[in-house]
Amino acid sequence: MMSLLNDAEDKSLKTQSSNRIVPLHPHLVEIGLIDYVEDVKNSGTVKLFPNLKSETNTKYGSAVGRWFARYLKNLEIKKKGKNFHSFRHTELII
Repeated sequence: MMSLLNDAEDKSLKTQSSNRIVPLHPHLVEIGLIDYVEDVKNSGTVKLFPNLKSETNTKYGSAVGRWFARYLKNLEIKKKGKNFHSFRHTELII
């Protein structure tokens, strides 16, 4: 499990309960996510994905959201009302 912390200037939490422990799927551990996190920490980088850039009005999520929308469109499975945020309400079983 990993904890999300409000430990950077450009991060904010809506409420204190927004700071929570996030379970990791065992497959993410198998493919090296924990090692990647440690490598990022050891490099002195603050962000987990240092190449992801913040945008003025929408922060970090908009670039990922736009990429995901293009991805769905290329797969020809884009549907109205389905976007990257939809994963917050979906149980993914692998």
